[in-house]
Amino acid sequence: MRLKALARGAALTLGTLLPALATAQEMPVVQNKREWKVGARAEAYYDNNISRSSSALTAQRNLSKDDYVLLPAVTVALVQPFGRQSVFLNGDVGYAFHRYNDELDRRRAKVSGGVGGVLGPCRPVLFGSYQAAQSDLASLDVGTTKNLQQVVATGVGAQCARSSGPGASFMVQRSDVKNSARTVKESDTTTELANVQLLYTRPSLGTFSAGFAYSSTEFPNRIIPTRPVGDGFFTQSYFVGYSRKFGQRLTVTGQGGLTHFKREFSPPGVDQSFNSKTYSADVTYGLGERIEFEVRGSRNITPSQQVGKTFDKATKADAIVRYQAGDRLGFEAGYSWQKINSNADTASALLVVTNAETGAIYGNVSFSPNDRVSVALNIRYEDRNANLPQFTYTATRIGVSAQTSF
Repeated sequence: MRLKALARGAALTLGTLLPALATAQEMPVVQNKREWKVGARAEAYYDNNISRSSSALTAQRNLSKDDYVLLPAVTVALVQPFGRQSVFLNGDVGYAFHRYNDELDRRRAKVSGGVGGVLGPCRPVLFGSYQAAQSDLASLDVGTTKNLQQVVATGVGAQCARSSGPGASFMVQRSDVKNSARTVKESDTTTELANVQLLYTRPSLGTFSAGFAYSSTEFPNRIIPTRPVGDGFFTQSYFVGYSRKFGQRLTVTGQGGLTHFKREFSPPGVDQSFNSKTYSADVTYGLGERIEFEVRGSRNITPSQQVGKTFDKATKADAIVRYQAGDRLGFEAGYSWQKINSNADTASALLVVTNAETGAIYGNVSFSPNDRVSVALNIRYEDRNANLPQFTYTATRIGVSAQTSF
């Protein structure tokens, strides 16, 4: 729907800190249609708790608790077909400037690209991505503030399916996460994953899927005594999924399954393996042409980006409402909830956050005077409760943004 595209396009991230850069990228879908767009973006906001921690820990980190942040950036979206193949590139590259905490000034980048094509009923794609940003201070230990986290991912995959009948897809990918701070290098990871799924589609019934996914994560700098390699773990997931669009108003997408987790090494007293239900779901309902409701939720297991932990089991839920007042003016409001349960590695003497629950309420107002320019006003309130009081906090951000393309 145009409603969702406009609201999301104008509402920017309002952040210079990343909670955790993704270690896996979804397989991109490339349309064989030429597109050349280059643009500029500027975002400015006030944050009354840039440290994402208690007042005592903020002082211990030698940071000013509140700050003003400016994020200029250039953007690019390119698709160039040649025959039945296409080369694509998407990028957002900039820098974060802080008025009071200049030690947090850091480059920001999110770039992806590759080659896609058509081969019979299949759409193969070769892709890669690069991300860089200052780590979220809520995920760093007490004594660390400056850390540039970089993620490089490469992959290949294909989806073979028609509008009706059976189909299949597969993807293999490697992701490398590297940290600049010496104290955080133990959290560098290399993750390799593969998944395959079978599909069946009937327009009157929707699309059914079933599949298997395997991933292996290594911590190359987290050396275990008597072992020649770093610590690590692997997961195996079995899942089923369903998606369908009911008329013009309701769209339902969901996937659920069971994930088996096993560490390659486990200190005495720490479970080496466990099973967990994992899932994702998204329901969107349009009330006429102007109002849209969306509810989504997920649970997954990801490598931890904090020294002293191996994995994070994250459960998330979001409720969003969007209202399009006209062709140019849009509103969005929502509530976001996240709960993280993690292991505390007995091989580490560090105190780490093993349980944290975060709720956030936010609102965006966007205006696009034409198809090339958009401006937005954003506000977000966040409340986090953690098992360590240093990382229990509240924070409010208020910002404005503008972007253009040509």
